[in-house]
Amino acid sequence: MARMIPAFMDDHTPPGERAVFSMLASGPDDWVALHSLDLAPWNRNLRTELDFVVFVPTAGILCIEVKSHEEISFVSDRWWPSTITRSPFKQAADGRYAFARSLHRLAPRFGHIPIGHLCIFARASFDRV
Repeated sequence: MARMIPAFMDDHTPPGERAVFSMLASGPDDWVALHSLDLAPWNRNLRTELDFVVFVPTAGILCIEVKSHEEISFVSDRWWPSTITRSPFKQAADGRYAFARSLHRLAPRFGHIPIGHLCIFARASFDRV
């Protein structure tokens, strides 16, 4: 089982994050996943939170944004539902870059490690085209 930090979810964890948490927890023993990492103190105090940061030995680091909506779409330059005020892909990318800047500033010796980002729409269904 992967090491999860923290090893529990609180009562307010969205259902999509719960599903991803469980999936990651059952991952390889040498993986480490941070859940709900607040980057604001290191990102000019801008609200920046990564749903998951996953350390995958010999591969790199993944910064993950999770959306729990059962229906989600992008039409005419707007996300739906309207509670999605920013692109989930931009959120993931911004979190990744904030994390990478902090890591390189605090531990420059890890600057060679690849850092990627992705979005998981954990509960939404999509039609295959």
